[in-house]
Amino acid sequence: MFEFKWQLPGTHDRQVVLWIHSRRGWFGRKVLTMDGRSIFRRGPLGGIYASFQEPAAGRRLELLTVPTAKGDGWRPALYRDGLELPERTGTVPPAAPRRPKSVAVATGLTCLTMLIVAVMFPHIWNMLDSAMGHSDERMLMLEVAGDSTDAGPRVLTGGLPDAIAGQPFEAALVLDGGSPPVSWERRKGRMPDGLSFDGSSGVICGMPEKPGDALIRLRVTDSAGVTKEKPCVIRVSPAEAPEPRITTRALPPAVVGVPYSTVLEAAGGDPSPGSRGPRYQWVVNDRKLPKGLTFDVTTGELKGTPNARSAGAYPIWFRVSDRTYSPMQHLAPWFAPLGVSAVCLLGYWNMQRWSVWLYGALIAAQLSAGLMIPAYPLSWTAIVLQGLVWSTGAACVGKMR
Repeated sequence: MFEFKWQLPGTHDRQVVLWIHSRRGWFGRKVLTMDGRSIFRRGPLGGIYASFQEPAAGRRLELLTVPTAKGDGWRPALYRDGLELPERTGTVPPAAPRRPKSVAVATGLTCLTMLIVAVMFPHIWNMLDSAMGHSDERMLMLEVAGDSTDAGPRVLTGGLPDAIAGQPFEAALVLDGGSPPVSWERRKGRMPDGLSFDGSSGVICGMPEKPGDALIRLRVTDSAGVTKEKPCVIRVSPAEAPEPRITTRALPPAVVGVPYSTVLEAAGGDPSPGSRGPRYQWVVNDRKLPKGLTFDVTTGELKGTPNARSAGAYPIWFRVSDRTYSPMQHLAPWFAPLGVSAVCLLGYWNMQRWSVWLYGALIAAQLSAGLMIPAYPLSWTAIVLQGLVWSTGAACVGKMR
């Protein structure tokens, strides 16, 4: 343990004492007291900086670290109103060599990268699953009716067939109620490339160019001047149906205050060999669900009781994937390198030689395990990146303690 004492001027028994509970270096628990009263207690990673007032006299005291006389380390220094007070015990400061800029930059950037990866892990998982997995996406419209029914025309789009990219398409929107003749108008949204909408007949026709879902808002007016608006989803499927694929084309309407339940259907796809449990995994944008409804990502069931504020039309995005791919197969090779780097970079930051030798040994152990054990998840990219960080520390190992 290291101990440092300062005698405050003009007093005989007033002392400031700093203890560093460590066998070597600054890596240890720190305790600062004045007149036996604790100023702070900090853990191994905590610094020693403190600013406080001298009782009665009201003089400002400040504890800092300053370079040693030889310039090869750091020592604690106590300042009173900007003037340094002499340290009375003559304790040799703990070894803390100056950290080379290359080690500081490499350690800081690596730690920052690992922190970002840890925070972004759920998003990285979803991106890998979306890019590498066998999946299908679809936007479906859910209508939640209120307690009262309104007179006038109502657009029914549940029977609108899917368009296929590169093939001619024609479909008429279905109208319920209202006094003919009626007129149509597209208020918002963009039609899929290659398709057009006829406002006089309510017919969508053309040859769509690329797959995707288009959300548009339609307004229909009958001869009595009654108008209604409704969002509508136009689905353009690829020429070759994806595997798996969502086969549900429309969601049954819901009513406020009435229990609701429907199960989305999917077809195709291959479960992973020997997999147990559900064949498909579903994803939904929960923020777009009406209040009171929930979606089971395992069974594909949408259920609940819509509350009074849920009336309206909701475009909901769904995604289904089979179990042939798991992001774990791409992420698992990084778990060991991240854990090894986190431990060894702590030694880098404190300029400990053991961290360089341990880092090199663990990198070699990962490489050997990857070459000798077929089941070991090895990432060559991770090995190369670890090697670059290790070489930075190895180049400065002579300056470490």
